[in-house]
Parts: sequence; structure tokens; C-alpha cells
Amino acid sequence: MLQKIHDKLEKLEKALQKLEFMLSKGIDKDRAYIDSSIQRFEFVFELFWKSLKAFLEYEGKTAVFPRQIFEEAYKGKLIDDEKIWLQMMKDRNQITHTYDESLADDIYTNIKTYLPILKVTFSNLKSLEKDLATS
Repeated sequence: MLQKIHDKLEKLEKALQKLEFMLSKGIDKDRAYIDSSIQRFEFVFELFWKSLKAFLEYEGKTAVFPRQIFEEAYKGKLIDDEKIWLQMMKDRNQITHTYDESLADDIYTNIKTYLPILKVTFSNLKSLEKDLATS
């Protein structure tokens, strides 16, 4: 089970680095960069909830759907702010099911505010993984 967590975090780290790289470009008016950043965010979001699910399974908890996973992850202190994660989920769902440039611009702006939260949460999960591996 720890190997599963490790593998998921490894994929997440790579995806998060790519998202950060895209956002660091500062090309807020270039539609291709905006669209690519949104796609990267979708990858990161998917990998995050699947990583959180793996941690919950390790703890013997069962959650299947992303909303349940974020609720349980918040209860288990794997994430600090359930509301922001639910907002990320809402943004991800909106852009996945309906593409509109105005909506994409709003979500792109949101993603830039999410990045620090994503990075801190990832760092916390990596620390927890190390703790689990040594206990």
C-alpha cells in the first residue's frame, strides 16, 4: 500500500511541477497557455484526489467519490480547507463539461490562487508518506 501511495505522489509531483511551470510563464493573454494551464490543473486535481484516496485506504477508510474523499481527507487532517478543495472540484467540473472562454479565464485566475495550496498540501503528503515509511 505504501508503494501505491509513493507511485501516486511521484506522478502528482511531476504534474504539479508542469502546472507551476505553465503558470510561471506569466502569459495571461495567450489562449494556448491559458488552455494548457487549465488542462494541467485538471491532471493535478485528478492525481490529488486519487492520492488522497490512497492515504485514506491506508488508514482503513472508504471513500469513493471526490467529494467524499475531500470530506474524509479534511476530517483526517490531510487537507487544511475542505471548502477550497470543493471549489477546485467545482471549477474542474465546470471546465470539463462546459468550455467557455470567459469561464476559462475565471478558472485560470482561480488556478493561480490554488497553486500555493496545492504545493503546501503536496509537501504535507510527502512528509506523511516519509513518516509512514519509517514507522
